[in-house]
Amino acid sequence: MRRQLVIKLITVVALQNLLWSCTKKDDHCNPSVKPVVTTNSPVLAGDSLKLSVSGVGNVYMYNWYGPNGFSSHDSAPALPGVSSASNGRYFVDVITKEGCIYSATTDSVQVGAPVLPCSLTNNTADISGVTNMSFYYITGGPGGGSYFLTANGSQGDVQFEFPGTGVPPVGVYSAQSLGGFWGPGYVRVNFTAASSIWYGDPGTVYVAVSNNKITVSSCNIHLSSPTWGINTTGSFQITQQ
Repeated sequence: MRRQLVIKLITVVALQNLLWSCTKKDDHCNPSVKPVVTTNSPVLAGDSLKLSVSGVGNVYMYNWYGPNGFSSHDSAPALPGVSSASNGRYFVDVITKEGCIYSATTDSVQVGAPVLPCSLTNNTADISGVTNMSFYYITGGPGGGSYFLTANGSQGDVQFEFPGTGVPPVGVYSAQSLGGFWGPGYVRVNFTAASSIWYGDPGTVYVAVSNNKITVSSCNIHLSSPTWGINTTGSFQITQQ
């Protein structure tokens, strides 16, 4: 019984010492220190989002985290080629060598629709030297782990496939043929026209979203026909109905 009492007393003293050490350590932290965070928001889709924090000295580590799974240990991280998936607030914990933690939050970051470098007519496409196309029926939705936008016209059809089943975020995408790298920021573009399938790769595709409906555009995408052995370029702008 006495042995148990001694063990309990030792445990209580140890816990008190631990609490006192934490309190003493916290006394070294200056409550007047306020980290200052800055961003270059608003930015356009495809641009780089830049974050920075200052106002804290003797830093041991930075812990940034935010939308779309973002994390970084840099003092001034940059996120290249952002899309609307990067919208929102970013958080940072600045840890000093003394063990103090100072936290800060950015204002809500806004990523706007990309600016097209050309003028296009909506719901039309052009396969250079082959055909011009106009579309009368355009649908979009998930299927088989991807999100599809399909446009049908009297001169042919075109289908866009995005990774994931959600509406693709506003952004600038790279056209990628089947078998290439597949993930966020990529899109598959397949035309059916002139008795052939035309694969888009490489090329830049711009995506805008309004009322949960997407618009896809490209000013210059490489198209190849395995049927005819032809390589050409194309352009399009298509809005989901």
